[in-house]
Amino acid sequence: MSNENVHNMYMLLLDLKYSIDRVFKDIMAKIPPDDLNDVRVRYDPPYDLVDLGNEFLLRIDLPGFSKDDIRIRASDDIIEIRARLRNRENSVKGKYIVRQRMEGDIEKRIKLPAKIRPHEVRAILKHGVLEVYMPKSEVIKEVDIAVE
Repeated sequence: MSNENVHNMYMLLLDLKYSIDRVFKDIMAKIPPDDLNDVRVRYDPPYDLVDLGNEFLLRIDLPGFSKDDIRIRASDDIIEIRARLRNRENSVKGKYIVRQRMEGDIEKRIKLPAKIRPHEVRAILKHGVLEVYMPKSEVIKEVDIAVE
């Protein structure tokens, strides 16, 4: 598949996502505010996956989380991020009119485009952004074989 075809397909899917988001917002706008008091907003954090040559870098937005709230599990081609907000202050006694702030658990499972060395993965949380560095497994592209 050519890059142009991939780009066109991506743009179509992105348009579909935006259309679905608009429909969802229209439906949510029709729910009476009193009914929103027990609704929990699930947060699907945005992320970037970058190929740095010898390793992958995953950047994922986790605002409001501390390093103790986050668990990371890595296998040779999958990285899994789990985060739980603990002790979220709920000091507001009124009724919600709009409730968009996230609370609860996050689970993100990302299939990597190549194998990594799970024991060498390192993670840093700074300013609400988790950075996960995943060294790639050595890939031997070609080997000469001697004939005996």
